[in-house]
Amino acid sequence: MDYAKRGANISHKYKFVWTAPAKVASRSVRDIFIKYCDLNPDWPSEEHPSDFTHVNNWPEEAGDDYIHIASIRHPYYRWLSYWKYGCSGQQHEMIDPSNGPIECLQTMSKDWINAWNQWSLINNTSKQIDLLIRAESIKEDLKELWFMPDDFEVPFVGKSEFPAINYNEKHLRQVCFDVFHNDYIKFGYDKDEIHEIWERPKKKFRFK
Repeated sequence: MDYAKRGANISHKYKFVWTAPAKVASRSVRDIFIKYCDLNPDWPSEEHPSDFTHVNNWPEEAGDDYIHIASIRHPYYRWLSYWKYGCSGQQHEMIDPSNGPIECLQTMSKDWINAWNQWSLINNTSKQIDLLIRAESIKEDLKELWFMPDDFEVPFVGKSEFPAINYNEKHLRQVCFDVFHNDYIKFGYDKDEIHEIWERPKKKFRFK
């Protein structure tokens, strides 16, 4: 099979295509789909050693009756996750992650911002979106699918420690809102909403 034509993640068993942008807890959803939905039955392979992909092209082998599922995440927490990823050594387009998440985001190129935008990524797969799986409510959203079992476990959602860098969280929320405004509007996220699952661990003080 021509890898270029293989496109996004697919389940022939339940006839759906899944768009999985980076940093949206996609690996946890992947594990669920592989276990229950026979996701990507042709992977891993020699041409594609991974069992899923962030590629967002609609697979040519998907029929007209295939639905479109997409994973998303609050833009503020998604950017923080990407910045932490850069701090661990995977810098990619970031000039210097040690500058902090605010300066890093403000110096990202316009092309990168456009390519990172979740709304654009998902619409590039298909303008029809049948279900959104939010990283903040994976289990509740997956229960909307008729083929999922009544109960299932959500694998651990990876959460790396924050680097020891102080930054103004209120300012960063505003910068993210300005940069990823389309994602906030299209997906109904609020700039200041807090999701405890992604919050920085509180400092512990030991009293004498």
